[in-house]
Amino acid sequence: MEPWETPVRLLPIPLPPVHGEVFGWYLHRLAAANQVTAGQLAKTLTPFKNAQVGKRTDTLWRWTPMVLPRLAILTGLAPETLRMLLPAIARIEARTAGDVVRYRRRLYVACSHCMHRRGITGPVLAHRPADLQLCRRHGI
Repeated sequence: MEPWETPVRLLPIPLPPVHGEVFGWYLHRLAAANQVTAGQLAKTLTPFKNAQVGKRTDTLWRWTPMVLPRLAILTGLAPETLRMLLPAIARIEARTAGDVVRYRRRLYVACSHCMHRRGITGPVLAHRPADLQLCRRHGI
């Protein structure tokens, strides 16, 4: 049985994503917290071999919509929440529906003060509209 065919269960440390977080970055954070590799998590989420995902990976062209329900089980979050917080999930679903998928958002490193408040000590790469490149709370 392939890894993406086996039943998934809640991870010991199910971290929630940051709003607009890059999917690869989130997968690496989730893997590090649970002491597995991002490749192992990716293989449980998607049906293709050699599922390698880099930290800056956000296009996920070969990924299928089955990622959302499996990721929801792994993290214990509702699919609607994941769809709202991770832009890559919404793009996967739009692409499989035949919609044109374009996004005009730039990547930025989220405010370190806001991340420390949430218990995240490392940097987080996320999407923001071009006009919102600074933290509203701290002005950074």
